[in-house]
Amino acid sequence: MSLLEDLGFSVARNKPYAGGFITEHYGRPARGLHALQIEINRGLYVDETTLQKKKDFPMLTQAIGMFLGGLAAHVEKYTPSTSLAAE
Repeated sequence: MSLLEDLGFSVARNKPYAGGFITEHYGRPARGLHALQIEINRGLYVDETTLQKKKDFPMLTQAIGMFLGGLAAHVEKYTPSTSLAAE
């Protein structure tokens, strides 16, 4: 969560939605397959009345890209390396 907070976003876990279906349906932690569901407040990037992108849309997409890069680095750092089936 600190990756998003460091980018200036407010972060809440399981609020306002607790979720569950996506993570339970696709995640298989016992097999090392984890699922993460992230919901973005639509009001951050679109005018909910006109459905037009807000002027800050490019900045939001850049911030999301930075978050995903940080998340990928975190996963790579803390995931044990394993051989792929084709190796």
